[in-house]
Amino acid sequence: MPRIPKTLLFALLACGTISTAVLLKNKRKEHKNVLLQNSEVSFQQTNQEVIEDTKHNNVEEKVVCNCEERCIIASEKAVQAVVHIYASQHKVVRSFNPMNDLLREFFGGRLPGGNFSEESKTIPVSTFGSGVIVQSNGFIVTNNHVVEGAEKVEITLHDNRKFDAKIIGTDPSNDLALLKIEAIGLPYLEMGDSDSLRIGESVISVGNPFSTKELYSTVTKGIISAKMRLLRDNQHSHSLPSLIQFDAAVNSGSSGGAIVNMDGKLVGINIAVASNTKSFVGYAYGIPVNIVKRVIDDIEKYGYVQKIVLGISCADITDELVKEKKLKRYDGVFIGGIEKDSVVTKAGIKENDIIVKVNDLDTLCLARFLEILVQCDPLKPLKLTIDRFGSIKEFTVQPKAPNVINISKDKDKLIMQGVVFKNLDEKMIKYLANANISGGVQITDVSDLPWKKVVKKGYIVLSINDQPVKNIEDVKNIISSKRGTFLFDGVYPGNVKVKECFAVRLGDDNN
Repeated sequence: MPRIPKTLLFALLACGTISTAVLLKNKRKEHKNVLLQNSEVSFQQTNQEVIEDTKHNNVEEKVVCNCEERCIIASEKAVQAVVHIYASQHKVVRSFNPMNDLLREFFGGRLPGGNFSEESKTIPVSTFGSGVIVQSNGFIVTNNHVVEGAEKVEITLHDNRKFDAKIIGTDPSNDLALLKIEAIGLPYLEMGDSDSLRIGESVISVGNPFSTKELYSTVTKGIISAKMRLLRDNQHSHSLPSLIQFDAAVNSGSSGGAIVNMDGKLVGINIAVASNTKSFVGYAYGIPVNIVKRVIDDIEKYGYVQKIVLGISCADITDELVKEKKLKRYDGVFIGGIEKDSVVTKAGIKENDIIVKVNDLDTLCLARFLEILVQCDPLKPLKLTIDRFGSIKEFTVQPKAPNVINISKDKDKLIMQGVVFKNLDEKMIKYLANANISGGVQITDVSDLPWKKVVKKGYIVLSINDQPVKNIEDVKNIISSKRGTFLFDGVYPGNVKVKECFAVRLGDDNN
């Protein structure tokens, strides 16, 4: 079909408008009725939903639903509740002599008469992102990676007001953080139900792409492309569970922004784009709001997020696995391994069992299984429905109680099972500064396993799992984010020139 020039196209449209006006003006009733009837049909095809009486299989009522208007209303509401976040901190970086690698190889690791020349300096680092106001009194949700390690967090509201924000708590395992600003009566987004999201459902994304002021409060629209996606977080060495995939345009700076349904309710938090260039190429990911609800509740109640520990290794069921293990189904979660004396072993669950339901919710795949676990209370029993080579069985499992971490009345102390951490006093800070050591927390009491085996009272923690520790908040955020083996690096007073390391495993029975 030949391309119509724009000028000709405009002319054709104009002629059509004039013709319609002439017909109406002449009041030719038949033509008028036809025009109005055709117009009504066209509107219904684009903006109307028809509700059918499924019981009698006939149309009972027609409800006109202007989808464009719903999107506009939802967008106007969402932009008021999405904020811009500026987070800053100082990082120590080391610069190396480019000849060091050659010299190391030639001299076998040491220079004659001295060490290789290395310099370290502290530089300012800043990150930008978005956040969502979830309560009118100033609570804001964002991604952990937006504010991780931040010394100062500044919030800019949609009306350009600025506030300093306090980090209430973080959850690296779900890449979420809860912030608080001192303000009241703020516009906020009501939380919806991410479990009820349907593939193909329209959603909007609101954020601050590229963190340029000209692009603040940008709204994009798309559909839910998929659910229950797993995304690997290489920085923290774990997978983020059951993400929403959608095709509304999201770019750097929109992390922590809102995913909103057509009812104007928050259904997810922007987290990442699927791209090798960090720019949008077709689809993006979001954290389901049902996970956000649980994380916020735990942070507000305990200051950290409690984790369910079952002591099992799981996998999705594949065709190869079905043939190898002679399984009877493809849906559910396959138990490939169980830790000795775990809670599931005590309940009677075995390797090669398939978890098909948790608390009567279908576990269609590993991503969905992890999503359900995140939403469950670790202090309450779980009902697991198991398929054991075609035989359906039900088991009640009491998850292992999480490590107890709480801040004492003295805000400078962090009390954990078996050990007490304390912020450094001024005298210790000056003492360490003379040895070119900054930051750290001190272990002031060791009373229980597994700590008594590996560390003594007085030890100063400088880093955990290679993450610098400046205060007890850092310790809490690192330790409460996951379970397993933690590597501590630090010094003892009186011998600060010699670093001593120890490892401790948390989450086991000896805890």
